[in-house]
Amino acid sequence: MSNNLIQRVAFHEAGHAVACILMNRSFDSVFATIEGGCCSWESEQLRSWARTNFFPRKPVEVEIVITYSGVTAERKFTGSYDTLGDDHDMDRIITLASKVCGDMTSVEKLMNRLYKRSEKLWTKKTWPAVEAVAAKLMNGVELNYEEVKPIVMLQLPGVKKPF
Repeated sequence: MSNNLIQRVAFHEAGHAVACILMNRSFDSVFATIEGGCCSWESEQLRSWARTNFFPRKPVEVEIVITYSGVTAERKFTGSYDTLGDDHDMDRIITLASKVCGDMTSVEKLMNRLYKRSEKLWTKKTWPAVEAVAAKLMNGVELNYEEVKPIVMLQLPGVKKPF
């Protein structure tokens, strides 16, 4: 069970890290353990938006897709959707979507659209990058952006950026 859990967490966090690179966003570090994992890409840009209470739609959509990318990578790896441990991601997604939508119906529509966009990140060309990063994370290695980017780029020759 613990091996399965670390694999799930590693693919989840690798999904966030690869999505950051695909969308030209840096991150501090990414790691995976049995207790959980983290890919920290919180930006000064988000803090600035919060201070001014102005959230531009397209950059917010990028943030939501990156947040969903952990869920969709884990789902692609396992073949099923398990919400265990996704509370933080879902809270972040709902909060961000609420900042750019006027009502809950619009929030749900945006969330559904961006979830599908996140699923489309994982193609035959991009999935090997997730696998390569997850393999490193399963070995208990914590990686920063500068360490992950060459791993990802080696797997992605000629891949178009999704945004």
